[in-house]
Amino acid sequence: GEVIPAVVGVDPSARTGREQEIEAPRECPACGSLLRREGIFLRCPNPKCPGQLKAMVRHFARRGAMDIEGLGEVIINQLVDKGLVKDVADLYQLSLADLLPLERMGEKSAANLLSAIEESKGRGLARLLFALGILHVGETAAEALASHFGTIDRLWNASAEELEKVPNVGPVIGSSVATYFREPRNRERILRLRQAGVSMEAKRPSETGGILHGKTFVITGTLSEPRERVAERIREAGGKVSESVSRKTNFLVVGKDPGSKQKQARRYGVAEISESELERLLVGGSMHDDDAP
Repeated sequence: GEVIPAVVGVDPSARTGREQEIEAPRECPACGSLLRREGIFLRCPNPKCPGQLKAMVRHFARRGAMDIEGLGEVIINQLVDKGLVKDVADLYQLSLADLLPLERMGEKSAANLLSAIEESKGRGLARLLFALGILHVGETAAEALASHFGTIDRLWNASAEELEKVPNVGPVIGSSVATYFREPRNRERILRLRQAGVSMEAKRPSETGGILHGKTFVITGTLSEPRERVAERIREAGGKVSESVSRKTNFLVVGKDPGSKQKQARRYGVAEISESELERLLVGGSMHDDDAP
């Protein structure tokens, strides 16, 4: 339901005495490389690990990122296993002849997938930054970076100090982004994506600023469509979407089973609106059109 669960406590009374301590793996199950611990995470250091590549392509193609319809796990596994995709940039070099021999792939399905890949080129800088899977960069940080720098060229030449000053970024994300763009293989990936025609510029609101210009929204709970799609529509209308509630938040969009953000919003006196009220704002109406004479 898009609400992140949390462990609030341990119940020792439920133990039977047959519990065993979990032993962390030492080797990557996909390529056999020795794993490296980074904080609470175990990471495979092999940049050519097929398991990492498959996960990277899945993330790149997911909704909210490049949103490539039809590029699911079964197809991705085949593309990687057959050596057709060795980097996400290879997706934009695929042809009908590459796809037709794949299982579950007819001519119409292959043509639709190529069309979806072509369509993804115009998603804009924010979606691309999120799709690249840069450590710690979620949708909110990606949107903030794209809005601040405008183009990939300005972004990849920015220092960690410049990056961390961007709202919703900070030192951890800033350092991660700077490190990412220093890596030669990542720069090569960006160049290949550019050569393929992938948009490297931020999408801008309309010249009038958009009907939600100057308004900041936070979303909580489950909505009728994916949260990232709702956030995108708000941004397209000129509004801003933040992950956390503050005194600067104008509206909290409340879905089913809202989380702790609702308590924070009430503490700050932030206006709460339903999904239907948001829809009315998006089309230029007021939140209470139903009450109008």
